[in-house]
Amino acid sequence: VDPMIDFAWQRLRGVTSSHRAAQQHAGELLFSRASDADFLDACQTDPAVVHPLIQHPDLSEFLSGDERAAFARELLNRPVLIGRMSLGDVMRFYRAFRWGAASESLQIVSQWCEQNANLEPVLDDSNGTWFGFHRGEFVDKNRDPFRWLPMFIAFQHEGQSAQFEEDALVGVDGTCSLPAAYFLAYCHLLRGDIEGWIEMLDAHLEDETISGDAKVNWLIARAQAEEIRRGKPDLHTLSFERSLAGKQWLEEASLVAVSENAKRRAAYEIFARHALLGEYDAATSLLDRVATSLVEPESTQAIQTWRTQLESLRQARLAAKALRAAQRNERTRARLEERLQGLSSAQAAQESQSLDALMLTLESIQ
Repeated sequence: VDPMIDFAWQRLRGVTSSHRAAQQHAGELLFSRASDADFLDACQTDPAVVHPLIQHPDLSEFLSGDERAAFARELLNRPVLIGRMSLGDVMRFYRAFRWGAASESLQIVSQWCEQNANLEPVLDDSNGTWFGFHRGEFVDKNRDPFRWLPMFIAFQHEGQSAQFEEDALVGVDGTCSLPAAYFLAYCHLLRGDIEGWIEMLDAHLEDETISGDAKVNWLIARAQAEEIRRGKPDLHTLSFERSLAGKQWLEEASLVAVSENAKRRAAYEIFARHALLGEYDAATSLLDRVATSLVEPESTQAIQTWRTQLESLRQARLAAKALRAAQRNERTRARLEERLQGLSSAQAAQESQSLDALMLTLESIQ
């Protein structure tokens, strides 16, 4: 990225507009109010107050590079605001603010990864939609957001991937940050060096000083690397991912974990994959098994929540399947009725009876 270019290429309203003076004035007001210390403190104090540049980071196109960097530094001084950002929030923020503030934006991602080192999978759509096609629910919901940062730091901002690995991957206790590991795995995949990444993870797993709970995240990261191992090193190709290819490392994480919290996290990694892959029997069997070993009140409540989530997923899929069948049958009826319009009345009556019989059959097997 040419440092002399001082506007956001991803949205050109601020460059191509015929109202440049008005937009410049609006940008100055935006920066003044967005970086106001009292307003930032209010956002930090009240979780219900979401900063507009976090909620709508594309508005940063009306700021200069220096202003974007200055606002990013204000956020770095308020880690509470960074911690409240979702995965989607932090990715959209980096994507917009990296123009003129690449270093500061990356530091925000690093700090977010540090605060969310034990990031767990989600079963809902809270991470947002990132690509316009379906690649499997676990991948759609839990992996696609992580592909965005590597596209930027591996190819657009030289040296950022190495800096990010140094700043964000390893915590002070020797464990690894899962979101940082996921980002970096895709960086290595896109550069054609996924095997080098796996060798590094394996070296950490063989390190005898890393054990117990500190080893759990390294094993989860190793599982994710195995899931994408067969992917293509292509910036424009989203390879199919094998969401259970790393199950052996997830199971090992369950075994090496010492605390019940770490055991529960490892079990949830496996459960989420089974649930979102539609493997409901396997997910239920896992819950029945861990319910006998995870007995703390927090674990009991979590397992009951997982059961509820699993049943909701099952019912939602059944409803979606029934809806697709009904829509398919309706399209079939419409095409056949259109055909009837060109027949004589006797032929139409006979065809109508056949149509009714066909539709009853279709509805019975949906």
